Amino acid sequence: MLQKIGMRYVDKTIEKGKYYLYTLQIKNLNDKYYCKSKLSMNVDRLPKIIPSGLDEQEKYIRITWSKKQIENKFTGFYLQKSKDGIQYYPINKDKLIIGAHTKDFKMEDYVFLIV
Repeated sequence: MLQKIGMRYVDKTIEKGKYYLYTLQIKNLNDKYYCKSKLSMNVDRLPKIIPSGLDEQEKYIRITWSKKQIENKFTGFYLQKSKDGIQYYPINKDKLIIGAHTKDFKMEDYVFLIV
């Protein structure tokens, strides 16, 4: 939904080992730029997210990770599963899990349920 209304962009052409520079521009009602920002990112430097907790039940899995680990680094997630630890398959092919932003989290863990 966010991507359709122009609030989210996913670059599907990035390559490992390359450096990217993005320029973000916001237009006002008069069609003039009033805000310009640059964002740079090296693809090799993105950290791996390591869950701080995993609770497996009969009908769901609860995955928990620290807010400090993902804060200001990621805006959304795709979950994958593997039977052999080598080849991974997406669980949520069409739905990107957008990081929850709420003052109630403070510095607590994020929790997602896969049902």
